[in-house]
Amino acid sequence: MKYLSTGISFRNLSFSMRMGACTISKIVHEVCLVIWEEFVHDFMPVPTKQLWEKVAKDYYNRWGFPNCIGSLDGKHCQIKCPKNSGSSYFNYLKYFSLVLQGVADADKKFLTVEVGARGKQSDGGTFASSALLHLMDST
Repeated sequence: MKYLSTGISFRNLSFSMRMGACTISKIVHEVCLVIWEEFVHDFMPVPTKQLWEKVAKDYYNRWGFPNCIGSLDGKHCQIKCPKNSGSSYFNYLKYFSLVLQGVADADKKFLTVEVGARGKQSDGGTFASSALLHLMDST
């Protein structure tokens, strides 16, 4: 929890907790997974047709955009090049990355997030392979 609340590095955390950095990494990963699984359905439920309609109404009322069901954007998160990955993680910004792509409602709250597309993939390619697109096709 200290890592999540302060952003302290694994190295400094391992020193203060007297644990190896690999152990700290594993613990942080496990804690984040438990937090996500516990709260995802409360704070980021699977969008329904009714939710999309509400978001579109809210967008129109607040921003004057008709038929808008969210603001979509992506962010490249810099990583070390994975072994044997070639250039698939190398992006147009000239570094290796994973893509985080999210959709926010009219109040700037996330509706969906996608994490893990390879940096070389375009915004359109990331969206085309997203669970969000498949969800939208089915609702």
